[in-house]
Amino acid sequence: MNRATLRLATACAALFGLVAAGNDEVEAGVEAWKAGDFARAVAEWSGPAEDGSAAAQAHLAEAYMTGKGVTADPKKARSLLEKAAKQGEPSAEANLGILMFRGGDQAKAMPLLEKAAARNEPRAQYLLGTALFNGDGVNRDRVRGYALVSKAADAGAAPARKNLAQMALMLTPAQREAVTALTGKAPPPPAPGTQLPPAVAGPAPDGEPPAATAEAAPPAPAGTGWKVQLGAFSSEASAAAQWGKVVGLSAFRGANPIYVPVKSFVRLQAGPFATRAAAHAACDAAKTVGQECFALQ
Repeated sequence: MNRATLRLATACAALFGLVAAGNDEVEAGVEAWKAGDFARAVAEWSGPAEDGSAAAQAHLAEAYMTGKGVTADPKKARSLLEKAAKQGEPSAEANLGILMFRGGDQAKAMPLLEKAAARNEPRAQYLLGTALFNGDGVNRDRVRGYALVSKAADAGAAPARKNLAQMALMLTPAQREAVTALTGKAPPPPAPGTQLPPAVAGPAPDGEPPAATAEAAPPAPAGTGWKVQLGAFSSEASAAAQWGKVVGLSAFRGANPIYVPVKSFVRLQAGPFATRAAAHAACDAAKTVGQECFALQ
């Protein structure tokens, strides 16, 4: 089909509500993509994408996101996804939301992720659910966040299954009851003696959401090793809130908060760290988020 004929077909489709323009080329591109012929897939999609095919734009955006068949270009990918999403292309809305969230534009990403999650798109459910669980760019809602990640896990999203059990450890009894009422199944209870993890292990940074973080973890057991002190607070609750600001930093991975009552205030410490250098690295990381810190043994 030549380009003039294609444009005429586009006009007819718009009048009669027929299949979107460039459908044959889009399907040919999909088949080429499945066969690993990425350059041909890009060639098939490029013309229909220019002519406004939302499906072609969404597929071509994936090529620019992954660098298959073309040089990777996140800006080009986002531009294509925005065009397709404006036409209501479901996969484009999901991918654009994920791309925007990854780029730090959570506020604009949330409406797109909400729409995609409502259509039971597992990646959107996982990302939105984890953001809600953490309060990352949205008001924290651990009940709905857990429920969304649970749906993603049921749909086969491996990272969701991996994080769900650890998320369950962070739910309060009241939140467990609410989750059960919302989803129809109770979160798995923690084993006797289980300590609350400081953070859920997150997946590799390939478009997956950040790890779920705990509101507060139990004190670390006494023992040798280095610690850091993060300040003194009027109550343990205030100290726990401050701990929440640093627990997601990689330098604090494996460390637990230690709440030390001293007369009318509570010192917030964290540890153990294996070496003096590790403790100082944790303090350096804490200072990047405005938290005073010093190492001690």
